Parts: sequence; structure tokens; C-alpha cells
Amino acid sequence: MPLGRAEAFARKEPVGLSLADGLGMGLGFTISLVVVSTIREILGKGSWFGIPVMPVGYPGMPYLLKPPGAFALLGLLLGIMNFISLKLEAKK
Repeated sequence: MPLGRAEAFARKEPVGLSLADGLGMGLGFTISLVVVSTIREILGKGSWFGIPVMPVGYPGMPYLLKPPGAFALLGLLLGIMNFISLKLEAKK
């Protein structure tokens, strides 16, 4: 899907804008992967890059380390984003 979107954008815009769009899309996707994987690692094992970040005795959430845990976490993050967005719109 993102590849089709990038191609549709590149077809209508000049090379410079298409390059900037591609770099922005790639950077955004990379940031989202890093955020999801960091949350999964910290909540799943209690460590980040092997460095303990949770209190001693933290049992961890092994479900988050499995593939379905990524989908559950992504759904939770999207729900939180939608909730915050609705709260901000209600303040206007």
C-alpha cells in the first residue's frame, strides 16, 4: 500500500518533492517500528538493549514478545492516539 501511494505521488510531482516524500515516508515508518519494538521490549522483558529498565522482580509480559503481541500493542497505540485526538478536537 505505501509503495502504491509513493508511486501515485511521484507520478504527479517533480523529482525533488518525490524524493523528499519518499525519505519522509521511510523515516516515519522507521520511527514507528522503533517505537513499537521499544515498547514491546521494555514491557515484554523489562530491559532495553539488554539493560534492565524495570524494577527487580518484574515478571514481564511474554505475550508482547510474540507476533500477536505486536498487533495488540499497535491496536492499543492507535486507540490511544484516537482518544487523544478526540479530546483535543473537543477542546476547540
